[in-house]
Amino acid sequence: MLFLNIDEFESKDKIYVNKNVYSPLIKAHSHKFFEIIYIYNGTGKHVINGVSHDAARGSLFFLNYNVEHYFESASSSFSLLNCAFLPSAIDESLSYTENASDLLKLPMFEIYKKEKIDLSVSVNIHGLYKEFEDILFAMNDEYTEKNIGYQSILR
Repeated sequence: MLFLNIDEFESKDKIYVNKNVYSPLIKAHSHKFFEIIYIYNGTGKHVINGVSHDAARGSLFFLNYNVEHYFESASSSFSLLNCAFLPSAIDESLSYTENASDLLKLPMFEIYKKEKIDLSVSVNIHGLYKEFEDILFAMNDEYTEKNIGYQSILR
C-alpha cells in the first residue's frame, strides 16, 4: 500500500511536516520519499519491514524509500511528528536518489565523512531527544506558518 505519494507534496516545497495523533486507520504502507518520524508522546510499537521497535517520547525513526512500516499497540496519547521529504528538497543533485546515504555525500555533511554512518536502513535513535524535539517542532511551526523563506529554513 502506498500512502502519501509524491503528488501530495506541494510542488514548491518537496517537504511536508505535520504533528498528529496516531490513527489505527493507517495500515502498513511505504512511500517514495524519505521520512523522519519523531515520537513526542505516548508509547507504542513501530513495525519497520516486519521488525517491531519500541516507540516512546524520544524515539526518532529515519525511513528510507520503499520501507514498509506501521504502528501498533499504541496508547491513546501516542503522538508523532512526521517530516517527509524528497531528496531534491535538500539539493537538486539528489533528484533521482532513493538511498539516504547519498545525503551524506553533500558538502554540507563533510564533517560526517570520516564517520561510518549508514542511512541505507531505518534507524531508531534514542538520547538527546530534547534537541531533536526542539528542531522538529520549530520545523513544524515554519511549515505551518509558511513565512517568507520558510523553505530555506526547512532545508
